[in-house]
Amino acid sequence: MRDEMNNLSIQSSMLKWYPLTKEVKVNQPRTEMLELTWEEARSGEDYFARSVQNKIIKWFNTLDFDFPVFIRTDLSSCKHQFEDTCFVKSKEDFPEHLNELIVGNRLLDIMGIPFKAIVVREFITLDSRFKSFNGMPFAPEIRLFYRDGKYLCHHNYWPIESLWGQDGVNWKKHYDDIDQVIKAEAEDVKKEAKKIASVLKGYWSIDFAKAIDGSWYFVDAAIGDISFHMTH
Repeated sequence: MRDEMNNLSIQSSMLKWYPLTKEVKVNQPRTEMLELTWEEARSGEDYFARSVQNKIIKWFNTLDFDFPVFIRTDLSSCKHQFEDTCFVKSKEDFPEHLNELIVGNRLLDIMGIPFKAIVVREFITLDSRFKSFNGMPFAPEIRLFYRDGKYLCHHNYWPIESLWGQDGVNWKKHYDDIDQVIKAEAEDVKKEAKKIASVLKGYWSIDFAKAIDGSWYFVDAAIGDISFHMTH
């Protein structure tokens, strides 16, 4: 079972799907990736070995992005620790955020996930209603499922249960507002997602998020078998 899950995770890697989707004519953040060897990706204990970390920092410093930027591995951004992991405000902040990102990836699914690349993406300011999960903007996001390019279903990316216990905001009202946005705009998003699905063979989840300017951005994809699928 563990080997099967690892294989599905590897098939969900951005190293697999991004080369297929990057030229598709939909809104998507500018993206740069540094692929690591398997030994580099597994180096060190909590963090990367110093030589690997230095290699990544040197690469990062050559990139021409406006700040903030969004970072992740090819498999996860650990966005539930948003302000400590994927959200990077400056070059000076990058090494610490890289460390926290790697710790997070190595703790996922108890034994860690088989990531193999560091990814830097343009930060898209979302149409957020409030912040949750250590400063993460909570905005309209849709997860759509396709098999061999054929639409199957979609739902709100965030299950309502994920927000239970949030303090200081009227999160239920905001959640309902977001649900209404998704219902009103889902057909338009489906047209864009279809373009992505057309280049991905098999069973996939495809995620879109709404930017503050009202446009929808393709932000992620994964093999459908290991993607959260809300009961609906």
